[in-house]
Amino acid sequence: MDAGNGTLARGVLHKLQRSYPDLFERCHYMIAERGPGQVAKQQQMLAGLPRVTWFEGSAADIPAEDVDFAFSNELLDVAPLHRPIMHAGVLRESYVGMDKYGAFIAVEDEISQAARDEIGELDTESIPDGIEITVSPMQTRWLRHMVEILRPGGNLMTIDYATKPLAEDPMSYVPRVYLA
Repeated sequence: MDAGNGTLARGVLHKLQRSYPDLFERCHYMIAERGPGQVAKQQQMLAGLPRVTWFEGSAADIPAEDVDFAFSNELLDVAPLHRPIMHAGVLRESYVGMDKYGAFIAVEDEISQAARDEIGELDTESIPDGIEITVSPMQTRWLRHMVEILRPGGNLMTIDYATKPLAEDPMSYVPRVYLA
């Protein structure tokens, strides 16, 4: 899903081809990509590799097929987040806004319907004052869709890299892999 310039996809496919040729022969590699410019870069990077196809659109809209294994790289990082926060017993939402000089500022306002829907049945009365919750309808929609299209026994792997400067946190550049 969203293969950047195709470097990781090429590495994965070449590794399969060299080390697991039987699996490689059965592999169909689908990339969900929204940007036509990126598709051209990926096609160039993946030239000569068989059974690579592109799905134009969101990773959350990949067609339901028999998927045994799906993975993403940095996908969850690009999902928009909502940040509900409890203040004086009222759930509000924290946003980024701009002041009259064009500088970014923190803004707090009524909670959006998207955030309210995502929170759903959560017992908000038990949330202490000042506590902020982070929710992402896009992440939830994508994860639910992946569960729907994966075959029983299928696997989902998403790779994420931390963003702290190396001096602050030397482990931040170690890929974090989440398997579901």
